Amino acid sequence: MATRGENAPQQPIVVVGAGLVGAMTAILLSKRGYSNITVFDGRDDPSAEAQGGADGVHGRLGNVLKRSINLALSHRGICALKEIGLEGRVLGRSVAMEGRMIHPPGEKDAKNTVFQPYDHRPGQAIYSISREELNLSLLDEIKALPAISVVF
Repeated sequence: MATRGENAPQQPIVVVGAGLVGAMTAILLSKRGYSNITVFDGRDDPSAEAQGGADGVHGRLGNVLKRSINLALSHRGICALKEIGLEGRVLGRSVAMEGRMIHPPGEKDAKNTVFQPYDHRPGQAIYSISREELNLSLLDEIKALPAISVVF
């Protein structure tokens, strides 16, 4: 992993947004030796502590009625998670998807489908995970890093 130079100034770093990209950016900056990182987000804190200690996924979400399509993690996303040490934890909560089922054009029988793999190499997959669960995992990691503070 690339690191900052020892003589690099430690000016305050501001990250706008504690979503997937903002949280990952703050963690990567911290892991690369930067400190004094503040993440600002306009939403309420989705953590269990901020939600009154509610347990379970729905207890931790600020808006349980919000709907979101799961995120598909491919090689690039998995590499980023590996770089910050969360690959195993996140993939352990995800579902491997080796391909998709397609209905051929003009097919009258709805049961007739064709499997299309996501990769030409057998056993390769992309991984489906809830965006909220992934974001909560990143925010939990941020709490363990003293160089980062989050303002909701």
